[in-house]
Amino acid sequence: MVITLSLSFLVFHAIADRMQRKSIDPAFEHIDALELESARGALASGGPKALNIYLTSLDRVFVGSTHYLLDAHGVDVLTGENRTAFLPPPPRAEWRTHTNGHYIKAQRSPDGQYWIVNVGQSEGPHIWTFLPYYFLVIGATLVLCWLASVGVVSPIRRIAASITLFGQGNLSVRVNTKRQDEIGQLGRSFNQMAERLERLIVGERRLLGDISHELRSPLARLKFAVKLARTSSDSRSALDRIERNVDRIVSLVADIMEINFIECGPAVENAKIARVGDIMDEVVRDCQVEA
Repeated sequence: MVITLSLSFLVFHAIADRMQRKSIDPAFEHIDALELESARGALASGGPKALNIYLTSLDRVFVGSTHYLLDAHGVDVLTGENRTAFLPPPPRAEWRTHTNGHYIKAQRSPDGQYWIVNVGQSEGPHIWTFLPYYFLVIGATLVLCWLASVGVVSPIRRIAASITLFGQGNLSVRVNTKRQDEIGQLGRSFNQMAERLERLIVGERRLLGDISHELRSPLARLKFAVKLARTSSDSRSALDRIERNVDRIVSLVADIMEINFIECGPAVENAKIARVGDIMDEVVRDCQVEA
């Protein structure tokens, strides 16, 4: 916000300076030239009295300013006072300056015989001139910040908070959004990912629980059958019991692998069927040297 206000101040200052140089100053220069010619005409036609009437009329039109007609040496044509302090340093033929709280405008005639001088209150754009624009920029900035906070920052923070909660183990957390823009798409993508991960994690936990339960019984029977095989006189029956329990464990492991294959989903879409015989032939060829 501070950067925006600083940039706005620089922009307003640049605009005011450009307007002053490109539009206002040339217009006043033409007015000064016209005043100078009119003052010379009044002096030539009616003498100092006509000149005094004309300069007084200018003072009434331009309230707060005083007009003087000076000769080439800076002497007041009407009063004879030396007013060279109002004139620019040679060889300048015109100037506009601020001094002692006054704004002085001086312009010389093309033939260099006279100067028209206007001394008035300090002019030009003041800092308070731009105050309404500052308020406008501040208001627009606050509105934009509020819109950004409501429309962009807050939704992103909610999504980030949901992701954090999901990462901490809350698998049921979802982003509640009805937006149709990119932020809404981000929320929906997170919801889809969270649902799939929840199914996979919950299914994995359930599967691990089922496996531990299903394997406990055959492993216990297998351990008992091994003890019987060591002590029983009917070793064939004990071995048959061991074989049945091993087959049971193998069947459970096969079921687990099949379930994992199904749950992998897109990860196995490009899987291809391979013949075991071809794989064994390749292994045999690789081992022939060692054999």
